[in-house]
Amino acid sequence: MSQNTPPEEKLEALKDTPPKTHEEKIDALENVYAAQTAKAISSNKIRGVATMEKICELAQVDKKHVYGHTTCPEEIAKKYAAFKERVQRFNADFVTRKKTIIEHGVSDEIKLQDAQEDNHALKAEVVGLEARVRLVQIKNQQLLAKNTLLQSIADCDITQDEKISPLFDITISTICPDDHLEKDGRYNFHNPKEREKAWNNARTEFARLMKRKVPQRVYLLMGPPCAGKSIWAKSKNIRPDRHAVIIDATNLTAGERAIWIMQSLKASNIKICVVRFIVNFTTIAARNTQRSHKMIDSDVLKEKFEQLQEVNPEFEEVDEIIFVRSGDE
Repeated sequence: MSQNTPPEEKLEALKDTPPKTHEEKIDALENVYAAQTAKAISSNKIRGVATMEKICELAQVDKKHVYGHTTCPEEIAKKYAAFKERVQRFNADFVTRKKTIIEHGVSDEIKLQDAQEDNHALKAEVVGLEARVRLVQIKNQQLLAKNTLLQSIADCDITQDEKISPLFDITISTICPDDHLEKDGRYNFHNPKEREKAWNNARTEFARLMKRKVPQRVYLLMGPPCAGKSIWAKSKNIRPDRHAVIIDATNLTAGERAIWIMQSLKASNIKICVVRFIVNFTTIAARNTQRSHKMIDSDVLKEKFEQLQEVNPEFEEVDEIIFVRSGDE
């Protein structure tokens, strides 16, 4: 594609060929920036058009690169930083220009459009705050339940050693949606209905376990296919102080993990431990070829590998994180 190709055509081409190298990512950001800033100016609208989030989304580039949260060569880091400053400067200048237009008078239509956008943003913020309040309430209920349990233990007539001793008769339950996809030696991964049914069965089983009035720890396994999660689950290398529930699934995104976390927070005495598997794509690709009936397409495997989002303890309600590095890493 030549330098004279319009930004819109370059933006369209990105849908079929996502950038891979840092140079390609920077080039993609520049092309999207050129197209979206022109669109913002023509529509007199910047939210959802030329913000950093929207530009990175269209360029298919992780925002962490632009904000300097990843490790890369110094020269590349400077290019990302320069791009970030340019986007932020455009946003600031755009807002100033828009305010100037408003001060000199704008049409009722534009005023209505701005009011609707602000109202939508406020509603979204209220929904987010309500969700966070609910999480705090659930956490508070957990703390109250835990305090009651500790108080009852402190008041009972047992020795100090007995109070801190492990649970020798703990149970270990493994929830694996894949188990419901195997029938008569066949792996029905590519059947959407069977896959949905399998996940529903797994969630129902998990919800039942979370109703138990016992101290529990949920081990939320996190990693792409072939990362070694099922082997770890079978090793039962867990702490003996609580009943264990192992979620043997990829759990690559915050949304996928939230399904289990929200259900876990309903339990009376719970700890949530993410087990993060660190493995490169070459290793999981090699392991995938050694599978028999459970081998998945290489493009699906690559897509899963690239979907992984690291846990953010600030927004995800987890108590512990364990890192497991593959022997081939």
